[in-house]
Amino acid sequence: MSKLKKTALTLLGLVVVMGLIIGLRAFNARRGLPYLPSIPVDILIENDSLRPLTGQGLEKLTENDNFILWLNFDCGNIELYHRQAGYTWRSAPSEREMALEDSNELWMGNLQSPVVFTFADNLYSMIPRLGNVHNQNTWMQIFELPCGGTRVHYIFGATGIEIGFDLRLTEFGLTVDVPPNLVTDNDIGPFLTEFIIFPFLGATRSDAGDTGYLFLPDGPGALVHFDMSRQFNHSFVEPVYGHDLAYITDVNTGGLNQLLGPMVHFPVYGVHRNDHSLMGIINRGESLADIIGNPAYVQTGFNSAHARFSYRRSFRVITNAQTGEGFFRFTEATFNEYRSLHFHFLTGEDAGWMGMAQAYRRHLVEKYGLARLPQEELPFTVSIIGGDMTQGTLGNQFVSATTFDQAADMLDFFHDQNIGNVNVILYGWQRRGNSVQSPNKYPAARQLGGNSGLRRLISHGEGLGHNIILADNFSTITQAGRGIRLRRDTVHNAQGFTLFGGWHLSATASQGMFDRDWPRLEVLGAHGVVPLGFGGFLLTDFNANAPLGRTGNMYAAQEMATQMQEQAGLIYFSWPQAFLVGPEVRFLNMPLEGTYRIMLDETVPFYHMALHGYVQYYAPQFTRMSEPRRDMLRALAWGALPNFELTYVASEDLWGLMNTHIYSTQFARRRYEFVDEHNRFADAFYLISGRVITDYEEVGDLIRVVFEDIVIYVNLGTESAEFNGVGIPGLDFVVVEG
Repeated sequence: MSKLKKTALTLLGLVVVMGLIIGLRAFNARRGLPYLPSIPVDILIENDSLRPLTGQGLEKLTENDNFILWLNFDCGNIELYHRQAGYTWRSAPSEREMALEDSNELWMGNLQSPVVFTFADNLYSMIPRLGNVHNQNTWMQIFELPCGGTRVHYIFGATGIEIGFDLRLTEFGLTVDVPPNLVTDNDIGPFLTEFIIFPFLGATRSDAGDTGYLFLPDGPGALVHFDMSRQFNHSFVEPVYGHDLAYITDVNTGGLNQLLGPMVHFPVYGVHRNDHSLMGIINRGESLADIIGNPAYVQTGFNSAHARFSYRRSFRVITNAQTGEGFFRFTEATFNEYRSLHFHFLTGEDAGWMGMAQAYRRHLVEKYGLARLPQEELPFTVSIIGGDMTQGTLGNQFVSATTFDQAADMLDFFHDQNIGNVNVILYGWQRRGNSVQSPNKYPAARQLGGNSGLRRLISHGEGLGHNIILADNFSTITQAGRGIRLRRDTVHNAQGFTLFGGWHLSATASQGMFDRDWPRLEVLGAHGVVPLGFGGFLLTDFNANAPLGRTGNMYAAQEMATQMQEQAGLIYFSWPQAFLVGPEVRFLNMPLEGTYRIMLDETVPFYHMALHGYVQYYAPQFTRMSEPRRDMLRALAWGALPNFELTYVASEDLWGLMNTHIYSTQFARRRYEFVDEHNRFADAFYLISGRVITDYEEVGDLIRVVFEDIVIYVNLGTESAEFNGVGIPGLDFVVVEG
């Protein structure tokens, strides 16, 4: 072969390879994503079936025994007069407050607009632009709704985007509904990305004399006090129920743990202004919402909090998996679902974060059909680790932390100590232990005793009156198998590929795994199950075989949770998400602290106050607490039940386990300590069980918490102290009845 011919063939080969690379990049860049199915909604009312309303300026719309609602027919802003408080809430600042503002023209318009939205000129725009009622050549229509209520609908002429909302006055305040037929954009752009209804409702200025704080759902709840002496350069911006990992497409980003926290477990925010409070609850559409808290001078001179709804989201299109090269774009798929905000207005003694928590409790009781829990003895809840894998010289090896016979010995010890009502959560019982290659997880690890040993343990515990709950995973997998196929059964990301190489099961596959696995757990004798990770990763699924939006996955999780409750007995959810609240629900890992962001002034037990008396919840495991003595006392004050963790083998002999991280858990060393801790708190927990929290006060290391007619004083300090005339020893508590 001639030299010239070889050179030509080489060049041709290079051209073909380059063409394939370019073609692959173009395919990845243009790869079409499935449109997400619509979420079933109530019957939608179209504008052409409604009677138009006309008016000018601020006019009264409606009233009830508690409130009077006015609407500005020129722009759509509202004013709501609270009769009991003698106070008016406004969706836009007053003229006096605006006179103090020195923002630019765009933000001056945002401040005075009942709707603010972002839009992109094309789906490949890097930075969306802001639109509001005042900068969009806006046409507004107002309609009367049947059965009371008013619709406000905007057509933003500059972009062609349309956004509308329905207002209804209620006994607690105001509902703002955004039906999906009232939000649209153009097929060719500009494209709507996010929108906010009443972003500055209740906004305050510290330099106008207002005192108070923002309430934000950081951990158990947090306050940001109005303070002119401080100026922050960032806002609180967090997605409800955590980040949607379907939009994490860059394989080189790393830092996945940072994306998983902090977690917003409940969709609530609020403003406490002087002696009055506003609380916003995202009643529908919360899975596609961010909660934003802006201290004064971050964006404007106002303190404000609001919910922001997504219509499209951006993601990184990876065009080169080796280097991570790519570009950002927005999805063509839209999230046009029903959104609903419930605004509660409180005053006087009912105002503040505690009044908000009690109002949220009433909301949860009504929405999820909750009933008061009975007064009952404190259960001794202990997590026992079975085993795990470690890397050895000749390959991976199984390491036993607690055999089933050793676990039975533990139960005998607790029985001998006269502890009844023991609930054992057994982890790492499957073959390969906590490194189980889900879904290939059966039989039970032979090194621990196999299926027969596990059945003996459960039968032995049952004879002692104890419950054995098996931790299992129906949500994520480590490999395909047992009917699981990556292409068909796993969540796909926004680029249309399996998420992290095939990791999280689709809603249908997750349901199928539980349907297959629970009968096997039932045969083993399990009294219940901890569905590991369930509800913690709320994802949009772009799998073309069965696409499902994040809200659809939330509804599927709710249905599956109900089924678990009906079939599997005792259920402990490892993530305390509000959408999993229901009768007989048990939450593990209720947060006892926030994120310590510099802008957050105070952590408060808002979520605990909302749930206690209706939902049983547990503190993080004792051995994983940063300060166990203090944290156990805080858990008592916040009504969180204790949870202990044990292994038969010493923790120092278990270093190097692949998926087990334990600290000082050896049964022989800790058993009497754990029993003493349980006995120390048992009477107090019995007294407060089934009671709601009605008042809370924390001053330094001292806490006073009221559970109806039971008052508990807690001293987190090491020295004795007195609180309201009650002496409390250091690192101890006192219970006062009546």
